[in-house]
Amino acid sequence: MPDFKLESSFVADELILPSEQVTAVGLILNELLQNALEHGFENCASGKMTVALKVNPDSYSLEIADDGIGLPPGFAIGQTNSLGLKIIQTMAEADLHGTFELLPLEKGTLARVEVPIRKE
Repeated sequence: MPDFKLESSFVADELILPSEQVTAVGLILNELLQNALEHGFENCASGKMTVALKVNPDSYSLEIADDGIGLPPGFAIGQTNSLGLKIIQTMAEADLHGTFELLPLEKGTLARVEVPIRKE
């Protein structure tokens, strides 16, 4: 991918998290970005990626969208052999008590981790 051109954007709502969640979210973000770059833009000369952190009344979501090649036909997270995706799913569900999903877009893929906001 030596001549690959990536256009990226990042938008984030203000959010204060406990330190253990910050670590998990950071690792998940890193893995999702790596996965999108490695697999989402295969044989592409350029692409776009958007990272968004959205805060809702009871939850927050981390979303990474790309305009790459999209998911393979019949793709299901539960049936993948990808260690990276399994790590993301485990961290999202076990560590953050949230959900992880990969959704096909008209062009590309949306990865979303949704986490309930802990009321303390």
